[in-house]
Amino acid sequence: MRKILFLYILLSLQTQAAITITQINGASTTPDLTQTTIKVFGGISGSIPCGDTGNPVNTTTGFCNSCAIDPPDLSKGCNERQIGGNLKLEFILKSDSTSGTMQIRDSTSSATLLESVAYTVGQEATLVVSWDDLCQHVANSPGPCESIRSGGNPGFSTTFNIGVDADGNNTLDDFKSITINVASIPSGVTTSTDGIENYALFPGDSKAVIEDLALRNDNFNGTKAKAIRFYYRPATVQAGGFPGSATACSADSPNIDYLDPSVEVELVEVNDALEPSSQILDDAFENGVYYATRAAIRDEAGNVGLFYDTTGVNSEPCREFRHNVFPQSVEGLTSGAAGGCFIATAAYGSPYEKHVQVIRLFRDMYLAKSDWGQQFIGFYYAHSPQVANVIRESEVLKFFTRIVLTPVWALSYSLVHWGLVITTLILGGFVLLSMWSFKKIKSSIFKFNHSELKKP
Repeated sequence: MRKILFLYILLSLQTQAAITITQINGASTTPDLTQTTIKVFGGISGSIPCGDTGNPVNTTTGFCNSCAIDPPDLSKGCNERQIGGNLKLEFILKSDSTSGTMQIRDSTSSATLLESVAYTVGQEATLVVSWDDLCQHVANSPGPCESIRSGGNPGFSTTFNIGVDADGNNTLDDFKSITINVASIPSGVTTSTDGIENYALFPGDSKAVIEDLALRNDNFNGTKAKAIRFYYRPATVQAGGFPGSATACSADSPNIDYLDPSVEVELVEVNDALEPSSQILDDAFENGVYYATRAAIRDEAGNVGLFYDTTGVNSEPCREFRHNVFPQSVEGLTSGAAGGCFIATAAYGSPYEKHVQVIRLFRDMYLAKSDWGQQFIGFYYAHSPQVANVIRESEVLKFFTRIVLTPVWALSYSLVHWGLVITTLILGGFVLLSMWSFKKIKSSIFKFNHSELKKP
Protein backbone atom coordinates (compact mmCIF):
# COMPACT_ATOMS: atom_id res chain seq x y z
CA MET A 1 0.00 0.00 0.00
CA ARG A 2 2.82 2.38 0.87
CA LYS A 3 4.57 1.59 -2.44
CA ILE A 4 1.38 2.34 -4.36
CA LEU A 5 0.95 5.64 -2.48
CA PHE A 6 4.58 6.56 -3.17
CA LEU A 7 4.22 5.82 -6.89
CA TYR A 8 1.00 7.86 -7.00
CA ILE A 9 2.70 10.85 -5.40
CA LEU A 10 5.71 10.49 -7.73
CA LEU A 11 3.49 10.33 -10.80
CA SER A 12 1.51 13.34 -9.57
CA LEU A 13 4.67 15.37 -9.18
CA GLN A 14 5.84 14.38 -12.64
CA THR A 15 2.57 15.39 -14.23
CA GLN A 16 2.49 18.79 -12.52
CA ALA A 17 3.74 21.63 -14.71
CA ALA A 18 7.48 22.11 -14.22
CA ILE A 19 7.89 24.75 -16.93
CA THR A 20 9.90 27.80 -15.92
CA ILE A 21 9.87 30.87 -18.18
CA THR A 22 12.96 32.87 -17.33
CA GLN A 23 12.68 35.69 -19.87
CA ILE A 24 10.30 37.17 -22.44
CA ASN A 25 11.60 39.63 -25.01
CA GLY A 26 9.64 41.65 -27.53
CA ALA A 27 6.68 42.68 -25.36
CA SER A 28 5.63 46.32 -25.09
CA THR A 29 5.72 46.13 -21.29
CA THR A 30 7.72 43.86 -18.98
CA PRO A 31 5.68 40.73 -18.15
CA ASP A 32 5.33 39.53 -14.56
CA LEU A 33 6.89 36.06 -14.75
CA THR A 34 5.73 35.10 -11.26
CA GLN A 35 2.06 34.83 -12.21
CA THR A 36 0.34 31.47 -12.75
CA THR A 37 -0.88 32.74 -16.12
CA ILE A 38 1.61 35.22 -17.52
CA LYS A 39 0.20 38.26 -19.37
CA VAL A 40 2.11 39.52 -22.41
CA PHE A 41 1.07 42.86 -23.93
CA GLY A 42 1.67 44.27 -27.39
CA GLY A 43 0.74 47.93 -27.84
CA ILE A 44 -0.16 49.09 -31.33
CA SER A 45 -1.28 52.70 -30.83
CA GLY A 46 0.14 55.26 -33.24
CA SER A 47 -0.78 57.28 -36.30
CA ILE A 48 1.89 55.67 -38.53
CA PRO A 49 2.61 51.94 -38.95
CA CYS A 50 5.75 50.69 -37.22
CA GLY A 51 8.55 50.63 -39.78
CA ASP A 52 7.08 53.23 -42.14
CA THR A 53 8.76 56.53 -42.95
CA GLY A 54 8.62 58.79 -39.91
CA ASN A 55 8.22 55.87 -37.50
CA PRO A 56 11.37 53.78 -37.94
CA VAL A 57 12.21 50.56 -36.14
CA ASN A 58 14.84 51.01 -33.44
CA THR A 59 17.63 48.65 -34.52
CA THR A 60 18.61 48.00 -30.90
CA THR A 61 15.22 47.29 -29.33
CA GLY A 62 13.22 46.21 -32.40
CA PHE A 63 10.35 48.50 -31.39
CA CYS A 64 9.01 51.72 -32.88
CA ASN A 65 8.43 54.82 -30.76
CA SER A 66 5.21 56.27 -32.14
CA CYS A 67 5.26 58.88 -29.34
CA ALA A 68 8.34 60.44 -30.97
CA ILE A 69 6.74 61.06 -34.38
CA ASP A 70 7.38 64.63 -35.57
CA PRO A 71 4.98 66.30 -36.05
CA PRO A 72 2.98 64.19 -33.62
CA ASP A 73 -0.62 63.12 -34.19
CA LEU A 74 -1.99 61.66 -31.00
CA SER A 75 -5.60 61.34 -32.10
CA LYS A 76 -4.99 57.57 -31.97
CA GLY A 77 -2.63 57.65 -29.01
CA CYS A 78 0.95 56.41 -29.16
CA ASN A 79 3.30 53.79 -27.73
CA GLU A 80 7.02 54.13 -26.95
CA ARG A 81 7.42 50.39 -27.63
CA GLN A 82 4.96 49.94 -30.48
CA ILE A 83 4.87 46.47 -32.00
CA GLY A 84 4.99 45.85 -35.76
CA GLY A 85 7.69 45.94 -38.38
CA ASN A 86 8.22 42.15 -38.19
CA LEU A 87 8.94 42.33 -34.45
CA LYS A 88 9.20 38.90 -32.83
CA LEU A 89 8.22 37.64 -29.39
CA GLU A 90 10.93 35.51 -27.76
CA PHE A 91 10.40 33.05 -24.89
CA ILE A 92 13.36 31.63 -22.96
CA LEU A 93 12.27 28.68 -20.81
CA LYS A 94 13.01 25.19 -19.55
CA SER A 95 11.28 22.07 -18.23
CA ASP A 96 12.48 19.95 -15.33
CA SER A 97 10.14 17.08 -16.10
CA THR A 98 10.62 15.75 -19.63
CA SER A 99 12.36 15.96 -22.99
CA GLY A 100 10.68 16.11 -26.39
CA THR A 101 9.59 19.10 -28.43
CA MET A 102 9.18 22.54 -26.89
CA GLN A 103 6.07 24.09 -28.47
CA ILE A 104 3.68 27.00 -28.33
CA ARG A 105 0.05 26.18 -29.14
CA ASP A 106 -3.25 27.95 -28.76
CA SER A 107 -5.54 26.72 -26.00
CA THR A 108 -8.45 25.77 -28.22
CA SER A 109 -9.60 22.22 -28.76
CA SER A 110 -7.66 22.10 -32.04
CA ALA A 111 -4.51 23.34 -30.23
CA THR A 112 -2.91 24.74 -33.38
CA LEU A 113 0.91 24.63 -33.34
CA LEU A 114 2.60 28.02 -33.83
CA GLU A 115 6.26 27.16 -33.23
CA SER A 116 8.42 24.27 -31.95
CA VAL A 117 12.06 23.29 -31.27
CA ALA A 118 13.69 20.04 -30.14
CA TYR A 119 14.16 19.97 -26.39
CA THR A 120 16.30 18.18 -23.78
CA VAL A 121 15.05 18.13 -20.18
CA GLY A 122 16.72 20.63 -17.84
CA GLN A 123 18.16 22.73 -20.66
CA GLU A 124 17.06 26.23 -21.64
CA ALA A 125 15.25 26.58 -24.94
CA THR A 126 14.23 29.59 -26.99
CA LEU A 127 10.91 29.79 -28.80
CA VAL A 128 10.39 32.66 -31.23
CA VAL A 129 7.09 33.64 -32.81
CA SER A 130 6.33 36.84 -34.70
CA TRP A 131 3.63 39.22 -33.50
CA ASP A 132 2.14 39.13 -36.99
CA ASP A 133 1.76 35.35 -36.78
CA LEU A 134 0.03 35.70 -33.42
CA CYS A 135 -2.25 38.46 -34.68
CA GLN A 136 -3.06 36.62 -37.88
CA HIS A 137 -3.78 33.39 -36.06
CA VAL A 138 -6.27 35.10 -33.77
CA ALA A 139 -7.69 37.76 -36.05
CA ASN A 140 -7.68 35.46 -39.11
CA SER A 141 -6.94 38.23 -41.58
CA PRO A 142 -3.87 39.23 -43.64
CA GLY A 143 -1.45 41.60 -41.91
CA PRO A 144 -3.63 41.55 -38.79
CA CYS A 145 -1.49 43.60 -36.37
CA GLU A 146 -1.48 46.51 -38.80
CA SER A 147 -5.15 46.01 -39.63
CA ILE A 148 -5.97 46.18 -35.93
CA ARG A 149 -4.01 49.42 -35.58
CA SER A 150 -5.41 51.14 -38.65
CA GLY A 151 -8.91 49.70 -38.58
CA GLY A 152 -9.93 50.77 -35.10
CA ASN A 153 -10.23 47.13 -33.98
CA PRO A 154 -9.83 46.98 -30.19
CA GLY A 155 -7.46 44.02 -30.54
CA PHE A 156 -7.64 40.67 -28.79
CA SER A 157 -6.75 38.75 -25.65
CA THR A 158 -6.17 35.00 -26.08
CA THR A 159 -4.55 32.28 -23.99
CA PHE A 160 -1.74 30.13 -25.40
CA ASN A 161 0.04 27.18 -23.83
CA ILE A 162 3.80 26.86 -24.00
CA GLY A 163 5.53 23.62 -23.01
CA VAL A 164 6.82 20.15 -23.97
CA ASP A 165 5.25 17.47 -26.15
CA ALA A 166 7.08 14.41 -24.74
CA ASP A 167 5.71 11.65 -27.01
CA GLY A 168 4.91 13.39 -30.30
CA ASN A 169 1.13 13.09 -29.97
CA ASN A 170 0.56 16.84 -30.54
CA THR A 171 -0.43 17.32 -26.90
CA LEU A 172 1.60 19.29 -24.37
CA ASP A 173 2.50 17.07 -21.43
CA ASP A 174 4.08 19.87 -19.40
CA PHE A 175 3.09 23.47 -20.08
CA LYS A 176 2.50 26.96 -18.71
CA SER A 177 -0.33 29.27 -19.80
CA ILE A 178 0.34 32.72 -21.20
CA THR A 179 -2.18 35.36 -22.23
CA ILE A 180 -1.27 37.34 -25.33
CA ASN A 181 -2.96 40.74 -25.45
CA VAL A 182 -2.76 43.10 -28.43
CA ALA A 183 -4.46 46.42 -27.77
CA SER A 184 -4.70 50.08 -28.65
CA ILE A 185 -6.05 52.92 -26.56
CA PRO A 186 -9.40 54.47 -27.60
CA SER A 187 -8.99 57.20 -30.22
CA GLY A 188 -9.16 60.86 -29.37
CA VAL A 189 -9.25 62.70 -26.05
CA THR A 190 -11.30 62.16 -22.91
CA THR A 191 -14.93 61.32 -23.63
CA SER A 192 -18.05 61.21 -21.47
CA THR A 193 -17.32 57.52 -20.78
CA ASP A 194 -13.53 57.11 -21.09
CA GLY A 195 -10.52 58.87 -19.66
CA ILE A 196 -9.73 61.29 -16.86
CA GLU A 197 -12.74 62.97 -15.28
CA ASN A 198 -10.80 65.64 -13.38
CA TYR A 199 -7.59 66.45 -11.54
CA ALA A 200 -6.03 69.36 -9.69
CA LEU A 201 -2.45 70.29 -8.84
CA PHE A 202 -1.14 72.28 -5.89
CA PRO A 203 2.38 73.66 -5.42
CA GLY A 204 5.17 72.22 -3.33
CA ASP A 205 8.92 72.68 -3.10
CA SER A 206 10.07 71.75 -6.64
CA LYS A 207 7.01 69.54 -6.91
CA ALA A 208 3.26 69.43 -7.47
CA VAL A 209 0.69 67.70 -5.27
CA ILE A 210 -2.13 65.80 -7.02
CA GLU A 211 -5.64 66.21 -5.68
CA ASP A 212 -9.16 65.30 -6.86
CA LEU A 213 -7.96 62.79 -9.46
CA ALA A 214 -10.81 60.69 -10.87
CA LEU A 215 -11.21 58.41 -13.90
CA ARG A 216 -14.40 57.91 -15.89
CA ASN A 217 -13.29 54.42 -16.91
CA ASP A 218 -10.15 52.42 -16.18
CA ASN A 219 -10.74 49.38 -18.39
CA PHE A 220 -10.89 49.56 -22.19
CA ASN A 221 -9.88 47.54 -25.25
CA GLY A 222 -8.77 44.61 -23.08
CA THR A 223 -6.35 46.59 -20.92
CA LYS A 224 -6.55 48.55 -17.68
CA ALA A 225 -5.24 52.00 -16.87
CA LYS A 226 -1.81 51.63 -15.32
CA ALA A 227 -0.56 55.19 -14.81
CA ILE A 228 -1.35 58.86 -15.37
CA ARG A 229 1.23 60.69 -17.45
CA PHE A 230 1.52 64.45 -17.03
CA TYR A 231 2.97 66.51 -19.87
CA TYR A 232 4.05 69.98 -18.81
CA ARG A 233 5.75 73.16 -19.96
CA PRO A 234 6.23 76.70 -18.61
CA ALA A 235 2.98 78.65 -18.89
CA THR A 236 3.02 81.95 -20.77
CA VAL A 237 0.76 83.66 -18.21
CA GLN A 238 0.59 83.47 -14.46
CA ALA A 239 -1.48 80.49 -13.36
CA GLY A 240 -5.04 81.66 -12.90
CA GLY A 241 -4.18 85.28 -13.66
CA PHE A 242 -5.87 86.56 -10.51
CA PRO A 243 -6.92 89.21 -9.84
CA GLY A 244 -8.48 89.90 -13.21
CA SER A 245 -11.30 89.18 -15.62
CA ALA A 246 -12.67 85.79 -16.63
CA THR A 247 -10.34 85.64 -19.63
CA ALA A 248 -7.39 85.55 -17.26
CA CYS A 249 -8.54 82.13 -16.08
CA SER A 250 -7.60 80.59 -19.43
CA ALA A 251 -3.94 80.17 -18.60
CA ASP A 252 -1.69 78.56 -21.19
CA SER A 253 -2.12 74.78 -21.37
CA PRO A 254 -0.15 72.30 -23.52
CA ASN A 255 -1.83 71.23 -26.73
CA ILE A 256 -2.39 67.57 -27.46
CA ASP A 257 0.74 67.56 -29.66
CA TYR A 258 3.02 68.67 -26.82
CA LEU A 259 5.05 65.63 -25.80
CA ASP A 260 8.08 66.48 -23.69
CA PRO A 261 8.96 66.64 -20.93
CA SER A 262 6.66 64.39 -18.94
CA VAL A 263 6.27 62.87 -15.47
CA GLU A 264 4.19 59.91 -14.41
CA VAL A 265 2.48 58.40 -11.37
CA GLU A 266 1.51 54.74 -11.10
CA LEU A 267 -2.10 53.81 -10.29
CA VAL A 268 -2.94 51.39 -7.51
CA GLU A 269 -6.30 49.90 -6.56
CA VAL A 270 -7.61 51.28 -3.29
CA ASN A 271 -11.13 50.42 -2.11
CA ASP A 272 -12.16 49.31 -5.62
CA ALA A 273 -10.92 52.58 -7.16
CA LEU A 274 -7.67 53.45 -8.90
CA GLU A 275 -5.64 56.10 -7.14
CA PRO A 276 -2.08 57.38 -7.71
CA SER A 277 0.49 55.44 -5.70
CA SER A 278 2.20 58.75 -5.02
CA GLN A 279 0.25 61.96 -4.55
CA ILE A 280 3.29 64.00 -5.59
CA LEU A 281 4.90 64.81 -8.92
CA ASP A 282 8.48 65.11 -7.73
CA ASP A 283 11.79 66.10 -9.32
CA ALA A 284 9.98 67.57 -12.32
CA PHE A 285 9.55 71.27 -11.73
CA GLU A 286 11.71 74.27 -10.83
CA ASN A 287 10.74 76.68 -8.11
CA GLY A 288 9.54 80.08 -9.25
CA VAL A 289 8.28 78.91 -12.67
CA TYR A 290 4.61 78.67 -13.66
CA TYR A 291 3.77 75.39 -15.36
CA ALA A 292 0.73 74.24 -17.32
CA THR A 293 0.02 70.51 -17.50
CA ARG A 294 -1.94 68.06 -19.63
CA ALA A 295 -2.69 64.56 -18.34
CA ALA A 296 -3.12 61.30 -20.28
CA ILE A 297 -3.64 57.63 -19.44
CA ARG A 298 -1.00 54.92 -19.94
CA ASP A 299 -2.44 51.41 -20.06
CA GLU A 300 -0.99 47.94 -19.38
CA ALA A 301 0.17 47.66 -22.99
CA GLY A 302 2.13 50.92 -22.79
CA ASN A 303 -0.36 52.84 -24.93
CA VAL A 304 -0.61 56.53 -24.07
CA GLY A 305 -3.77 58.47 -24.92
CA LEU A 306 -7.18 59.72 -23.84
CA PHE A 307 -5.64 63.12 -23.10
CA TYR A 308 -7.60 65.30 -20.71
CA ASP A 309 -9.98 67.29 -22.92
CA THR A 310 -9.56 70.99 -22.09
CA THR A 311 -11.95 72.23 -24.79
CA GLY A 312 -14.72 69.63 -24.88
CA VAL A 313 -16.18 67.29 -22.30
CA ASN A 314 -13.92 68.64 -19.49
CA SER A 315 -14.19 72.29 -20.51
CA GLU A 316 -15.44 74.69 -17.83
CA PRO A 317 -14.62 78.36 -17.15
CA CYS A 318 -11.42 78.68 -15.15
CA ARG A 319 -11.04 74.88 -14.88
CA GLU A 320 -7.59 75.05 -16.47
CA PHE A 321 -6.44 77.10 -13.50
CA ARG A 322 -6.53 73.85 -11.52
CA HIS A 323 -4.00 72.26 -13.90
CA ASN A 324 -1.38 75.00 -13.57
CA VAL A 325 1.12 75.04 -10.74
CA PHE A 326 3.71 77.45 -9.37
CA PRO A 327 6.27 75.49 -7.31
CA GLN A 328 8.13 77.40 -4.63
CA SER A 329 9.90 76.70 -1.37
CA VAL A 330 7.65 75.98 1.58
CA GLU A 331 8.86 79.16 3.27
CA GLY A 332 7.81 81.21 0.26
CA LEU A 333 4.46 79.48 0.03
CA THR A 334 3.57 80.01 3.67
CA SER A 335 4.40 83.69 3.30
CA GLY A 336 1.83 83.89 0.54
CA ALA A 337 4.20 84.45 -2.37
CA ALA A 338 2.54 81.70 -4.40
CA GLY A 339 -0.73 83.60 -4.65
CA GLY A 340 -3.05 81.24 -2.80
CA CYS A 341 -5.21 80.78 0.29
CA PHE A 342 -2.95 82.89 2.51
CA ILE A 343 -4.95 82.81 5.75
CA ALA A 344 -5.78 79.10 5.46
CA THR A 345 -2.13 78.32 4.63
CA ALA A 346 -0.95 80.29 7.68
CA ALA A 347 -3.51 78.56 9.94
CA TYR A 348 -2.80 75.00 8.80
CA GLY A 349 0.93 75.48 8.22
CA SER A 350 1.22 74.12 4.66
CA PRO A 351 -0.12 75.16 1.24
CA TYR A 352 -0.84 71.52 0.37
CA GLU A 353 -2.47 70.51 3.65
CA LYS A 354 -5.80 68.74 2.93
CA HIS A 355 -8.02 71.50 4.36
CA VAL A 356 -6.22 74.15 2.31
CA GLN A 357 -6.51 72.07 -0.87
CA VAL A 358 -10.28 71.67 -0.43
CA ILE A 359 -10.74 75.43 0.06
CA ARG A 360 -8.64 76.03 -3.07
CA LEU A 361 -10.81 73.63 -5.05
CA PHE A 362 -13.89 75.55 -3.88
CA ARG A 363 -12.23 78.77 -5.05
CA ASP A 364 -11.42 77.32 -8.50
CA MET A 365 -14.68 75.43 -9.07
CA TYR A 366 -17.13 78.05 -7.77
CA LEU A 367 -15.75 81.49 -6.91
CA ALA A 368 -13.57 81.80 -10.00
CA LYS A 369 -16.49 81.22 -12.35
CA SER A 370 -18.35 84.45 -11.61
CA ASP A 371 -17.49 88.13 -11.82
CA TRP A 372 -18.34 88.76 -8.16
CA GLY A 373 -16.31 85.72 -7.15
CA GLN A 374 -13.29 87.00 -9.03
CA GLN A 375 -13.71 90.42 -7.44
CA PHE A 376 -13.77 88.78 -4.02
CA ILE A 377 -10.63 86.78 -4.89
CA GLY A 378 -8.90 89.96 -6.03
CA PHE A 379 -9.83 91.75 -2.79
CA TYR A 380 -8.74 88.74 -0.72
CA TYR A 381 -5.39 88.47 -2.50
CA ALA A 382 -4.76 92.18 -1.95
CA HIS A 383 -5.48 92.26 1.80
CA SER A 384 -5.13 88.76 3.28
CA PRO A 385 -1.29 88.45 3.21
CA GLN A 386 -0.96 91.06 5.99
CA VAL A 387 -3.48 89.16 8.15
CA ALA A 388 -1.76 85.85 7.36
CA ASN A 389 1.61 87.23 8.52
CA VAL A 390 0.12 88.03 11.94
CA ILE A 391 -1.63 84.64 12.26
CA ARG A 392 1.50 82.71 11.30
CA GLU A 393 3.45 84.16 14.25
CA SER A 394 0.94 83.00 16.91
CA GLU A 395 -0.07 79.45 17.76
CA VAL A 396 -3.14 80.78 19.57
CA LEU A 397 -4.28 82.74 16.51
CA LYS A 398 -3.65 79.66 14.33
CA PHE A 399 -5.88 77.58 16.61
CA PHE A 400 -8.76 80.08 16.61
CA THR A 401 -8.40 80.67 12.86
CA ARG A 402 -8.78 76.94 12.23
CA ILE A 403 -11.97 76.99 14.34
CA VAL A 404 -13.33 79.94 12.31
CA LEU A 405 -12.37 78.22 9.02
CA THR A 406 -14.03 74.90 9.92
CA PRO A 407 -17.49 75.92 8.58
CA VAL A 408 -15.80 77.32 5.44
CA TRP A 409 -13.93 74.05 4.95
CA ALA A 410 -17.10 71.97 5.57
CA LEU A 411 -19.07 73.98 3.02
CA SER A 412 -16.19 73.79 0.53
CA TYR A 413 -15.84 70.03 1.01
CA SER A 414 -19.55 69.46 0.44
CA LEU A 415 -19.63 71.60 -2.71
CA VAL A 416 -16.44 70.09 -4.15
CA HIS A 417 -17.21 66.43 -3.47
CA TRP A 418 -21.03 66.27 -3.39
CA GLY A 419 -22.08 69.18 -5.59
CA LEU A 420 -24.44 72.13 -5.31
CA VAL A 421 -27.73 70.18 -5.14
CA ILE A 422 -26.76 67.91 -2.23
CA THR A 423 -25.10 70.80 -0.41
CA THR A 424 -28.27 72.89 -0.79
CA LEU A 425 -30.35 70.01 0.61
CA ILE A 426 -27.96 69.63 3.54
CA LEU A 427 -28.07 73.38 4.28
CA GLY A 428 -31.86 73.39 3.92
CA GLY A 429 -32.14 70.49 6.33
CA PHE A 430 -29.81 72.24 8.76
CA VAL A 431 -31.89 75.45 8.59
CA LEU A 432 -35.14 73.54 9.14
CA LEU A 433 -33.60 71.62 12.05
CA SER A 434 -32.32 74.88 13.55
CA MET A 435 -35.75 76.52 13.19
CA TRP A 436 -37.43 73.52 14.79
CA SER A 437 -34.90 73.47 17.62
CA PHE A 438 -35.30 77.21 18.19
CA LYS A 439 -39.07 76.82 18.26
CA LYS A 440 -38.83 73.97 20.79
CA ILE A 441 -36.46 75.95 22.99
CA LYS A 442 -38.66 79.04 22.79
CA SER A 443 -41.72 76.93 23.66
CA SER A 444 -39.92 75.37 26.62
CA ILE A 445 -38.88 78.82 27.91
CA PHE A 446 -42.43 80.11 27.52
CA LYS A 447 -43.86 77.12 29.41
CA PHE A 448 -41.29 77.55 32.16
CA ASN A 449 -42.05 81.26 32.55
CA HIS A 450 -45.78 80.62 32.46
CA SER A 451 -45.51 77.97 35.17
CA GLU A 452 -43.41 80.32 37.29
CA LEU A 453 -46.04 83.04 37.00
CA LYS A 454 -48.74 80.62 38.21
CA LYS A 455 -46.89 79.90 41.42
CA PRO A 456 -48.40 81.64 44.51
